[in-house]
Amino acid sequence: MNKKFSIIIPSYNTSEYISTCISSILCQTFKDYEIILVDDCSSDQNIILEKIKKIPEIKFFSTEKNSGPGAARNLGLAKATGQYIVFIDSDDTLASEDALEKINNTIGDTNPDIIYTGFQFIGEEFTFIPDNSNCTKEFRLAQNKYINVWSIIWNYSFIKENNIKFSDICYSYEDVAFAFLGIALAKNYKIAPYITYNYTRNRPNSSSTKYSNSSKHFNQCRDTVTCIEDLYKLRHRIEPELIPFLLRRINEQKERLLVRIDRGLKDLLESEK
Repeated sequence: MNKKFSIIIPSYNTSEYISTCISSILCQTFKDYEIILVDDCSSDQNIILEKIKKIPEIKFFSTEKNSGPGAARNLGLAKATGQYIVFIDSDDTLASEDALEKINNTIGDTNPDIIYTGFQFIGEEFTFIPDNSNCTKEFRLAQNKYINVWSIIWNYSFIKENNIKFSDICYSYEDVAFAFLGIALAKNYKIAPYITYNYTRNRPNSSSTKYSNSSKHFNQCRDTVTCIEDLYKLRHRIEPELIPFLLRRINEQKERLLVRIDRGLKDLLESEK
Protein backbone atom coordinates (compact mmCIF):
# COMPACT_ATOMS: atom_id res chain seq x y z
CA MET A 1 0.00 0.00 0.00
CA ASN A 2 1.51 3.31 -1.10
CA LYS A 3 2.02 6.09 1.41
CA LYS A 4 1.87 9.83 0.75
CA PHE A 5 4.95 11.79 1.76
CA SER A 6 5.01 15.42 2.87
CA ILE A 7 8.50 16.75 2.15
CA ILE A 8 9.19 19.79 4.33
CA ILE A 9 12.01 22.14 3.31
CA PRO A 10 12.95 25.11 5.53
CA SER A 11 14.78 27.80 3.58
CA TYR A 12 16.89 30.78 4.57
CA ASN A 13 18.85 32.62 1.86
CA THR A 14 19.32 29.45 -0.18
CA SER A 15 18.30 30.58 -3.66
CA GLU A 16 21.69 29.39 -4.89
CA TYR A 17 21.01 25.83 -3.75
CA ILE A 18 17.23 25.35 -3.66
CA SER A 19 16.84 24.33 -7.31
CA THR A 20 19.17 21.36 -6.84
CA CYS A 21 17.28 20.30 -3.72
CA ILE A 22 13.91 20.50 -5.44
CA SER A 23 15.18 18.76 -8.58
CA SER A 24 16.21 15.77 -6.50
CA ILE A 25 12.57 15.46 -5.43
CA LEU A 26 10.89 16.12 -8.76
CA CYS A 27 12.90 13.34 -10.42
CA GLN A 28 11.64 10.71 -7.97
CA THR A 29 10.16 7.56 -9.49
CA PHE A 30 7.59 7.57 -6.67
CA LYS A 31 5.14 10.41 -7.26
CA ASP A 32 2.74 10.47 -4.31
CA TYR A 33 4.24 13.39 -2.43
CA GLU A 34 3.85 17.09 -1.74
CA ILE A 35 6.67 19.59 -1.33
CA ILE A 36 6.17 22.14 1.44
CA LEU A 37 8.73 24.93 1.13
CA VAL A 38 8.82 27.33 4.08
CA ASP A 39 10.93 30.45 3.72
CA ASP A 40 12.21 32.00 6.96
CA CYS A 41 12.07 35.65 5.85
CA SER A 42 15.00 35.39 3.44
CA SER A 43 16.44 38.42 1.69
CA ASP A 44 16.30 36.39 -1.54
CA GLN A 45 12.67 35.27 -1.18
CA ASN A 46 11.65 36.86 -4.51
CA ILE A 47 14.37 34.91 -6.31
CA ILE A 48 13.09 31.66 -4.79
CA LEU A 49 9.50 32.48 -5.72
CA GLU A 50 10.58 33.07 -9.31
CA LYS A 51 12.36 29.71 -9.39
CA ILE A 52 9.36 27.72 -8.13
CA LYS A 53 6.40 29.56 -9.66
CA LYS A 54 5.87 26.93 -12.37
CA ILE A 55 6.18 23.89 -10.10
CA PRO A 56 2.68 22.82 -9.03
CA GLU A 57 3.98 20.22 -6.56
CA ILE A 58 5.31 22.98 -4.29
CA LYS A 59 3.25 24.62 -1.57
CA PHE A 60 5.03 27.81 -0.50
CA PHE A 61 4.73 29.45 2.91
CA SER A 62 6.70 32.07 4.81
CA THR A 63 7.27 32.64 8.52
CA GLU A 64 6.15 35.95 10.00
CA LYS A 65 9.67 36.73 11.23
CA ASN A 66 13.10 35.17 10.94
CA SER A 67 13.10 32.56 13.71
CA GLY A 68 15.24 29.67 12.48
CA PRO A 69 14.57 26.31 10.80
CA GLY A 70 12.57 24.98 13.75
CA ALA A 71 9.83 27.56 13.31
CA ALA A 72 9.83 26.95 9.56
CA ARG A 73 9.47 23.19 10.07
CA ASN A 74 6.65 23.69 12.60
CA LEU A 75 4.78 25.75 10.01
CA GLY A 76 5.44 23.07 7.42
CA LEU A 77 4.03 20.40 9.73
CA ALA A 78 0.89 22.48 10.25
CA LYS A 79 0.33 22.52 6.48
CA ALA A 80 1.23 18.87 5.77
CA THR A 81 -1.34 16.37 4.46
CA GLY A 82 0.86 13.28 3.97
CA GLN A 83 1.03 10.13 6.07
CA TYR A 84 4.80 10.35 6.44
CA ILE A 85 7.05 13.38 6.88
CA VAL A 86 10.39 13.78 5.15
CA PHE A 87 12.58 16.67 6.34
CA ILE A 88 15.14 18.01 3.85
CA ASP A 89 17.38 21.03 4.38
CA SER A 90 17.32 23.35 1.39
CA ASP A 91 21.02 22.84 0.55
CA ASP A 92 20.75 19.04 0.72
CA THR A 93 19.25 16.47 -1.67
CA LEU A 94 17.68 13.07 -1.87
CA ALA A 95 20.47 10.65 -2.77
CA SER A 96 18.81 8.81 -5.66
CA GLU A 97 15.81 8.94 -7.97
CA ASP A 98 14.25 5.93 -6.26
CA ALA A 99 14.77 7.11 -2.65
CA LEU A 100 11.06 7.64 -1.93
CA GLU A 101 10.10 4.45 -3.75
CA LYS A 102 12.53 2.42 -1.65
CA ILE A 103 11.25 4.03 1.55
CA ASN A 104 7.65 3.31 0.52
CA ASN A 105 8.56 -0.32 -0.17
CA THR A 106 10.33 -0.59 3.18
CA ILE A 107 7.22 0.66 4.97
CA GLY A 108 5.05 -1.76 2.99
CA ASP A 109 1.67 -2.45 4.55
CA THR A 110 2.91 -1.60 8.07
CA ASN A 111 2.60 1.69 9.92
CA PRO A 112 5.85 2.28 11.84
CA ASP A 113 6.29 5.38 13.97
CA ILE A 114 9.71 6.08 12.45
CA ILE A 115 11.99 4.73 9.72
CA TYR A 116 15.76 5.05 10.11
CA THR A 117 17.52 5.81 6.82
CA GLY A 118 21.11 6.09 5.63
CA PHE A 119 22.96 9.26 4.62
CA GLN A 120 26.27 10.49 3.29
CA PHE A 121 28.23 13.71 3.66
CA ILE A 122 28.93 15.63 0.48
CA GLY A 123 32.60 16.52 0.13
CA GLU A 124 33.69 14.07 2.81
CA GLU A 125 34.29 10.33 2.83
CA PHE A 126 31.57 9.45 5.30
CA THR A 127 28.42 7.35 5.07
CA PHE A 128 26.02 6.08 7.72
CA ILE A 129 23.94 2.98 7.10
CA PRO A 130 21.37 1.98 9.75
CA ASP A 131 21.42 -1.58 11.05
CA ASN A 132 20.27 -3.53 14.09
CA SER A 133 23.22 -2.40 16.18
CA ASN A 134 22.88 1.36 15.59
CA CYS A 135 19.09 1.56 15.75
CA THR A 136 18.54 0.55 19.37
CA LYS A 137 17.09 3.20 21.66
CA GLU A 138 20.30 3.28 23.70
CA PHE A 139 22.48 3.92 20.67
CA ARG A 140 20.16 6.47 19.08
CA LEU A 141 19.45 8.38 22.29
CA ALA A 142 22.83 8.29 23.99
CA GLN A 143 25.60 7.31 21.59
CA ASN A 144 24.68 8.44 18.09
CA LYS A 145 26.75 11.48 17.18
CA TYR A 146 24.34 12.42 14.40
CA ILE A 147 21.02 12.94 16.19
CA ASN A 148 18.86 14.82 13.69
CA VAL A 149 15.46 14.73 11.98
CA TRP A 150 16.48 14.38 8.34
CA SER A 151 17.83 10.83 8.65
CA ILE A 152 14.46 9.64 9.98
CA ILE A 153 11.14 9.37 8.15
CA TRP A 154 8.34 10.31 10.53
CA ASN A 155 4.80 8.98 10.82
CA TYR A 156 2.72 12.18 10.86
CA SER A 157 -0.01 10.71 13.09
CA PHE A 158 2.70 9.74 15.59
CA ILE A 159 4.04 13.32 15.62
CA LYS A 160 0.59 14.84 16.14
CA GLU A 161 -0.56 12.35 18.78
CA ASN A 162 2.55 13.03 20.86
CA ASN A 163 2.63 16.80 20.21
CA ILE A 164 6.27 16.72 19.09
CA LYS A 165 7.45 20.17 18.01
CA PHE A 166 10.65 22.00 17.17
CA SER A 167 12.20 24.82 19.14
CA ASP A 168 11.12 27.99 17.34
CA ILE A 169 13.78 30.31 18.78
CA CYS A 170 16.96 28.56 17.61
CA TYR A 171 19.09 28.88 14.49
CA SER A 172 21.04 25.70 15.27
CA TYR A 173 20.54 22.50 17.32
CA GLU A 174 16.79 23.09 17.04
CA ASP A 175 16.08 19.49 16.09
CA VAL A 176 17.97 17.70 18.90
CA ALA A 177 15.07 17.67 21.39
CA PHE A 178 12.55 16.84 18.61
CA ALA A 179 14.61 13.84 17.49
CA PHE A 180 15.31 12.70 21.05
CA LEU A 181 11.65 12.78 22.06
CA GLY A 182 10.49 11.11 18.86
CA ILE A 183 13.00 8.28 19.20
CA ALA A 184 12.20 7.88 22.90
CA LEU A 185 8.43 7.67 22.34
CA ALA A 186 8.48 5.51 19.21
CA LYS A 187 6.89 2.14 19.89
CA ASN A 188 8.08 0.61 16.65
CA TYR A 189 10.44 1.39 13.81
CA LYS A 190 11.79 0.08 10.55
CA ILE A 191 15.31 0.14 9.16
CA ALA A 192 16.03 1.35 5.62
CA PRO A 193 19.60 0.02 5.16
CA TYR A 194 20.51 2.26 2.23
CA ILE A 195 21.49 5.88 1.60
CA THR A 196 18.57 8.21 0.95
CA TYR A 197 20.06 11.59 1.91
CA ASN A 198 22.99 13.76 0.79
CA TYR A 199 24.06 16.14 3.54
CA THR A 200 26.08 19.31 2.82
CA ARG A 201 28.32 20.33 5.71
CA ASN A 202 29.37 23.88 6.59
CA ARG A 203 27.66 25.73 3.76
CA PRO A 204 28.55 29.46 3.81
CA ASN A 205 25.66 31.71 4.92
CA SER A 206 23.63 28.87 6.42
CA SER A 207 21.56 29.74 9.48
CA SER A 208 24.19 28.10 11.70
CA THR A 209 27.17 29.83 10.03
CA LYS A 210 25.77 33.24 9.11
CA TYR A 211 27.55 34.93 12.01
CA SER A 212 31.32 35.42 12.08
CA ASN A 213 33.97 35.05 14.75
CA SER A 214 32.80 35.94 18.29
CA SER A 215 29.24 36.72 17.18
CA LYS A 216 28.94 33.25 15.65
CA HIS A 217 30.20 31.52 18.78
CA PHE A 218 28.06 33.56 21.18
CA ASN A 219 24.93 32.97 19.10
CA GLN A 220 25.73 29.26 19.13
CA CYS A 221 26.04 29.53 22.92
CA ARG A 222 22.54 30.98 23.08
CA ASP A 223 21.16 28.18 20.93
CA THR A 224 23.01 25.57 22.98
CA VAL A 225 21.45 26.88 26.20
CA THR A 226 18.02 26.70 24.57
CA CYS A 227 18.76 23.14 23.45
CA ILE A 228 19.69 22.18 27.03
CA GLU A 229 16.47 23.74 28.32
CA ASP A 230 14.39 21.89 25.70
CA LEU A 231 16.05 18.58 26.57
CA TYR A 232 15.49 19.16 30.30
CA LYS A 233 11.78 19.70 29.70
CA LEU A 234 11.53 16.19 28.26
CA ARG A 235 12.27 14.51 31.60
CA HIS A 236 8.55 14.07 32.39
CA ARG A 237 7.65 12.87 28.89
CA ILE A 238 9.89 9.83 28.62
CA GLU A 239 10.15 6.51 30.46
CA PRO A 240 12.25 6.64 33.67
CA GLU A 241 14.76 4.14 32.29
CA LEU A 242 15.60 6.61 29.50
CA ILE A 243 16.53 9.45 31.88
CA PRO A 244 20.25 8.48 31.93
CA PHE A 245 20.30 8.86 28.13
CA LEU A 246 18.69 12.28 28.44
CA LEU A 247 21.25 13.36 31.04
CA ARG A 248 24.03 12.18 28.75
CA ARG A 249 22.71 14.39 25.93
CA ILE A 250 22.36 17.35 28.29
CA ASN A 251 25.95 16.87 29.51
CA GLU A 252 27.10 16.62 25.90
CA GLN A 253 25.52 20.01 25.16
CA LYS A 254 27.02 21.47 28.35
CA GLU A 255 30.51 20.47 27.21
CA ARG A 256 29.85 22.03 23.80
CA LEU A 257 28.66 25.22 25.50
CA LEU A 258 31.92 25.57 27.44
CA VAL A 259 33.95 25.11 24.26
CA ARG A 260 31.89 27.73 22.42
CA ILE A 261 32.22 30.23 25.26
CA ASP A 262 36.00 29.83 25.17
CA ARG A 263 36.08 30.24 21.38
CA GLY A 264 33.87 33.33 21.53
CA LEU A 265 36.00 34.98 24.22
CA LYS A 266 39.19 34.16 22.32
CA ASP A 267 37.88 35.71 19.10
CA LEU A 268 36.55 38.73 20.98
CA LEU A 269 39.88 39.40 22.66
CA GLU A 270 41.81 38.96 19.40
CA SER A 271 39.49 41.39 17.61
CA GLU A 272 40.21 44.09 20.18
CA LYS A 273 44.00 43.87 19.91
